[in-house]
Amino acid sequence: MTVASTLRSAVSLKGNPDRAKLRIGRELRRFLDLRRLGLCACCCATLAASARAQQSQPQPQTQAPTQPEPPPPASQSGFVPEVLPIGSDVEESTSGWRSVLATINKDIEGPALRAGSVVAGGGLALGGHWRETLATNARLDTEYMLSIKGYQSALIDVSSRPLANGRLTFGFGAKYESLPQEDFYGLGPQSDLNTHASYERQGLDTRGWARIRVRPWFELRPSIGHLDTRLLAGEQSGVPSIEAVTYRQPVTGVGRQTRFVHAGLAATIDRRDDAKRTRAGFLIKASAERFQPVTPEDDSFLKTEIDVRGYVPIRLLSRQDVFAVRGVALLTDGTGHERAPFYFLPRLGGGGLLRGYETSRFIDTQALFASAEYRWQAMRRLQVVSFVDVGQVAPSMRAFELSNVRTSVGVGIRYRGFRIDYATGDEGGRLHVGVGASF
Repeated sequence: MTVASTLRSAVSLKGNPDRAKLRIGRELRRFLDLRRLGLCACCCATLAASARAQQSQPQPQTQAPTQPEPPPPASQSGFVPEVLPIGSDVEESTSGWRSVLATINKDIEGPALRAGSVVAGGGLALGGHWRETLATNARLDTEYMLSIKGYQSALIDVSSRPLANGRLTFGFGAKYESLPQEDFYGLGPQSDLNTHASYERQGLDTRGWARIRVRPWFELRPSIGHLDTRLLAGEQSGVPSIEAVTYRQPVTGVGRQTRFVHAGLAATIDRRDDAKRTRAGFLIKASAERFQPVTPEDDSFLKTEIDVRGYVPIRLLSRQDVFAVRGVALLTDGTGHERAPFYFLPRLGGGGLLRGYETSRFIDTQALFASAEYRWQAMRRLQVVSFVDVGQVAPSMRAFELSNVRTSVGVGIRYRGFRIDYATGDEGGRLHVGVGASF
């Protein structure tokens, strides 16, 4: 609308001068706003053309000194759990719930939200993480998490700046855990559901560690520390505490404090195409850790863990389907084959290993586990999964028998980093809610 047409409209309203003034003011503001928009568009076009012209000009061929390739970003310390951003598949946004979702579990400087679990079976946990770079370029990490079941964890960790062209990082820290509703059903593959007991475990782990990046895909992590653990009465309603239940086999570590000095070495070979949304490659983790007792009632023992994962892209139901497999061996050998405290022993059951059974349903000195998943990319952010888990615990490697193998099958969905699985086994069905892929 032009100014002339605005004046003609005002003349037609001359019987009502107030309405005429209001109409003229409103139309003039619209006209001036259009002029401003046009002027801004012209300015943007001019700046864009100038930038393109400058880019097209030949640059003087000056040979800059060769700079060494920057080292890969340092991963999280041994204390911080391996977490992936919840909103890793969410577009960057400056407002709304998507921007909040995209910051959860993000590895950034300053404050960040955390979602996940304190330990397997501890329920969904929320918390906060703070990272600060100190004046010496060292890095300070602090974190606190609280689950819906009352599980708590708190950590503080200080790490050096990357040395040797990013190949070496070292640090030290402490982590405290309070687990008030832990489950125990007895030892062995034939433990009875009727002997279900509860206990609370509190632990303070203080350790020094180092990260040695041998290759971009190969990493070593030696560590040494002190672990102080206390066992208290369980807090689950309707479930007796562990000291009030009698078991067929003696259970080491009930109702007392244990203290161990420990040292170990972990190795990781990571040949995955993408750690966030893996479609191809493999991941191998292996660790061995020796625990030497400080308290006279305990014996030393060695914990060995091997975790192998493989991913194969498949174009069946969609072009982004994945077939994923996993094999796990958890081995504990005490001095003279004496048992370690039961809460250090390998366990199967829950949302991590053997999803068709209760958390920590089977515990013994040795455990073997395997899983296979077919991951159908139904939509851009929605993944439908079908899986089968098999596993067994035994007092020794020679004691494994096919008759004691436990199996569970199920289905699940993955949406924006959250995971829901439903699995069935010999003892009924179980629903598990978590964060990130199962493996």
